[in-house]
Amino acid sequence: MNTKNDEGERAVLSKFLWEKLPGLVKSGLKPNVIKKFDGGLDNVEAALDYLRQGKASGEKVVFTL
Repeated sequence: MNTKNDEGERAVLSKFLWEKLPGLVKSGLKPNVIKKFDGGLDNVEAALDYLRQGKASGEKVVFTL
């Protein structure tokens, strides 16, 4: 449900990011490396095994559909 409070929080976060993000990027902030699993949702089990084995460190696991 969308409330005025939610909208206010989004506005505060948007302002913060708009002001701070350029400086963070200049200082070396980098996004997480993406570990892509092709094959869509058929590879969910393989991705979970990858995570269980502790192979993901600072990675974002994504699936292509």
